[in-house]
Amino acid sequence: MKKLFLVMALALAVVATGFAQKANVSKAKNKAFPVEGTPDYQGAKGDIDAALVNDETKDLANTWFVAATIYEAAAKAESDLILAGEDALKAYEYYLKANELDQLPDAKGKVKPKFTKKIATGISNIYRHYLLVNYGVEKQKTQEWANAYNALNTHVLIPDLSFMSVNDIPLINKDTAYYEIKYFAAQFAWANEDSKNAISILEEIKDKDYNNNAVYQMLSQYYIDSKDTANYVATLEKGLEKFPQEFYFLGNLINHYVFGGQPQKATELLDQAISHDPNNAQLYSVRGSMLEVLEDIDGAMANFDKAIEIQPDFKEAWLGKARLIYNKAFKMEQKALEIRDFKLSDQEVAKALEVYKESIPFFEKVIELDPEDYDTMKTLRSLFYKLTNSDPSYQTKYDEINKKMLGY
Repeated sequence: MKKLFLVMALALAVVATGFAQKANVSKAKNKAFPVEGTPDYQGAKGDIDAALVNDETKDLANTWFVAATIYEAAAKAESDLILAGEDALKAYEYYLKANELDQLPDAKGKVKPKFTKKIATGISNIYRHYLLVNYGVEKQKTQEWANAYNALNTHVLIPDLSFMSVNDIPLINKDTAYYEIKYFAAQFAWANEDSKNAISILEEIKDKDYNNNAVYQMLSQYYIDSKDTANYVATLEKGLEKFPQEFYFLGNLINHYVFGGQPQKATELLDQAISHDPNNAQLYSVRGSMLEVLEDIDGAMANFDKAIEIQPDFKEAWLGKARLIYNKAFKMEQKALEIRDFKLSDQEVAKALEVYKESIPFFEKVIELDPEDYDTMKTLRSLFYKLTNSDPSYQTKYDEINKKMLGY
């Protein structure tokens, strides 16, 4: 008889504990949402947190739903954006858990969800109060990039949750603010060294109704920083197609082809750039350099001259003119030295030296514009030395520039 009594006593104790935990859920709810008086969110959190880990209540959808509503209410009432965000993240997590448990079949194998609409309403509240966005921005201020990105990314995932629509009509519309938040989420992901998600987000929103120009520019930058040249160029080309007046795309494409050894493509784009900006000295100077590579010497010289006409102190154009003449003389000299007839060879070398002399005023102009241009001084010094053999008057010029260079 004693043994039976003990078994019954244990059973009663277990039942009593279960009731106590379910009572905790009700108690937490009453503290957070009292009929009268001020909500006690801290007390409610303590009670509901205990119920969330208790074996008797942790697997009940109602427990997690009540927990979510408590943390949501606490978040909306909290003035500290960090604390509000932390509560909102928990509320979001708990709503998802409540929905998961709410979808489980009952004892008869039937799924009869009770909380779907209420869960959707609760999560909508988190979204519309920008609780996670504000939290992410605060974390960004302290460069806690993982937390900042997670908060914003969680926010923008909400409209696409399976239960956030009725008859295929979304409960939340993706407006301009939505895409702006995604744009910043991409930046936070990038700062967190998460290039994959950063690029994925920008690819998703690049053609949406939000600041497409800036999105394309950022996306192209992320591609080149990731050493993805193919997508970098493709993004620049698409950006140029969509925003033909935006020099960012055209300028970067030009640089890509200039430094990528594709002067013909660079020249074609420079033609386009100059048609939009005909008074840009730099564009003419760069086109001159590309035509020089393509061995269109007259075209190159004309472009350098045009750059100087527009901007007389444009150093690179003066250097371009000097280089064209110097290289012409160098080729003449090399051909002359290949002639076996010494007399004729000397005559042709003399002609080359005269052409070398024509480049000197332009090299000197470069140094006048930039007295610290050591490379140009070296070129001019070697040129003076070369000319000294045939014309001793250049010895003085050689000595002057050599003395100047020794000071560097």
